[in-house]
Amino acid sequence: MMRAVPLLLCTFSARVAAQAPGHLRGANVRDCPNDVCTDHGYTGYDHKNSDGGDQWTVPVDNNDWWQCAEACSHSVACQGWTLVYNGQCYLKETLSSEDPNQWRHDQNVISGLRKASLQLQVQSESCPNDVCTDHGYTGYDHRNSDGGDQWTVPVDNNEWWQCADACSHSVGCSGWTLVYNGACYLKGTLSSEDPNQWRHDQNVISGLRKAALQLQVQSESCPNDVCTDHGFTGYDHRNSDGGDQWTVPVDNNEWWQCADACSHSAGCNGWTLVYNGACYLKGTLSSEDPNQWRHDQNVISGF
Repeated sequence: MMRAVPLLLCTFSARVAAQAPGHLRGANVRDCPNDVCTDHGYTGYDHKNSDGGDQWTVPVDNNDWWQCAEACSHSVACQGWTLVYNGQCYLKETLSSEDPNQWRHDQNVISGLRKASLQLQVQSESCPNDVCTDHGYTGYDHRNSDGGDQWTVPVDNNEWWQCADACSHSVGCSGWTLVYNGACYLKGTLSSEDPNQWRHDQNVISGLRKAALQLQVQSESCPNDVCTDHGFTGYDHRNSDGGDQWTVPVDNNEWWQCADACSHSAGCNGWTLVYNGACYLKGTLSSEDPNQWRHDQNVISGF
């Protein structure tokens, strides 16, 4: 009789396991810190149901949730997916929310966004405060600069920096927006030159032309917009206006070269570098006091 007890316990445990709802295999669970799973380049949110509507089903093998994610990524209309742990994969045109943190808890499913949206998820994790940097460019995630005079160019695999790079090589481009369906929009005009003023848009990343990027990066190292470099002082976002102006070349928007050119020119009393690479030397200024110079987001000036 004593030997039968372990057998009974074992039989009971097996029955419970058999009756438990389907779930991720043990190896997968261990690969899902905080119920965020990754496999085959996809991200799934375990125990989350995105609900939504306009759903249809596709077959998957062995509860392999990444196959459900992959099916969604290859379906034009699919915005997200849910795999129920009975092998049923639901593709969805609409979701209860674009934010997985808002999806309801459901012990028996795993859900995710279309892979285009997945790019957004992964990117956000490596973009402090939604400010991303890659290949020397800066992108503002979840921001849409709107604007006008737009045209599209191709990019690979939602690589937003390629969109930024295309803008930097296009004379008429003032900024760019990559929609996470692979569409890169170059723009002649923007709703604002200040990314903080751009509207929130979960599905895009936007940025300024690289000439303007110099302004962004520079601002971060200029306390109170007073910059110093190579022994010169520049007042960022200030335009000294004035008259008797002429231009000289500078490299890569290096404002100190503009200041240096002024210091070696007998008739120069001040300078302004516009963040498109144009350095203006000036015979007269609107004021000798930089605090009186007018605000201009796109320039840096000095004596």
